[in-house]
Amino acid sequence: MKNLTLCLASLFFAASAVTANDSIVIDIKPGKWKHEYSMTSESGSFEQAMDEVRKQLNALPESQRRMVEDMMAQQGINLDMQGATLEMCITAEEIRQGMWTQEDGCTQTMTEGEGETFHVRFSCDSNPPTSGEGTFRIHDPTRYSALVNVTTEFNGQPETLVMEQKGTWLQAECDG
Repeated sequence: MKNLTLCLASLFFAASAVTANDSIVIDIKPGKWKHEYSMTSESGSFEQAMDEVRKQLNALPESQRRMVEDMMAQQGINLDMQGATLEMCITAEEIRQGMWTQEDGCTQTMTEGEGETFHVRFSCDSNPPTSGEGTFRIHDPTRYSALVNVTTEFNGQPETLVMEQKGTWLQAECDG
């Protein structure tokens, strides 16, 4: 379960972390954001593994299950049957620099498309190596959406994941 959760989190960060070139301005509000995402795999293996994690979590005694859920919630992570959410703070400085939660070992680039749509490409020297590309669209300063194709390995086999993501600004203040 731990490895699967770490894989899920690293894919999220890789897809949401972008490095803008000097000419790109990301017009979003700084503060606390809720990121919602769902993933589907080409083979169905990822979904089967997530179902197994959920079954194992549900099979725990209630006190242990709550403890695991509370630990994940303290990190801003909520897994349910439809997808996952993560709450995190994005500072004005990170927006100004064009960098969001850059994961160690990852490189990300973003190029401008039409309107408020950007093309995102990333590569991570993770275990397993993970890369991908997709589109990132800013609807207004408080909402965005993304669609990213991710190439990785799952259970030792090459896998392609499609990740849909949306972000919603919650508030200006970030809780500790």
